[in-house]
Amino acid sequence: MGIFDFLQNHVENLDLKKIRKEYPEFDQNSKNIYDINNTYDNLSDGLKYLKSTKMKVDGIVYTLYGNGFCKLRTEITYKQGIIYRMKWWYENGQLKSDTEYKDGKDLNGLVKEWWENGRLMREVLWDDEDIVSEEYWDKYGNKVDYI
Repeated sequence: MGIFDFLQNHVENLDLKKIRKEYPEFDQNSKNIYDINNTYDNLSDGLKYLKSTKMKVDGIVYTLYGNGFCKLRTEITYKQGIIYRMKWWYENGQLKSDTEYKDGKDLNGLVKEWWENGRLMREVLWDDEDIVSEEYWDKYGNKVDYI
């Protein structure tokens, strides 16, 4: 079971120390997991920091839907306080979007978005904020010119 499956199926009041102990794969490749409430944005340098240690975030920051049954809402990957990737989920647990960044600012790489029914909505390939290619599909999976 991976982190995202676990968080989507875990009840409220997450104890991350206990989770890390029970599921050591969460810390593979030096990735750490943080609730967004334990971090802050430094407006002077634009980086994400941990409240407890004042160190730059190096790992995954998540948010949950607050509907009584915790479901993953966002997963944001940081390296030394800089955003590199952001994923969003619908409340039903279906992945909504997956976006890659370059140096925390520019869209760079493939951006994918899905309909709530799980079908792919669009793929856009970015290179330093320039669109290289894009494709679109309707909610039934048919390729279309635009949405």
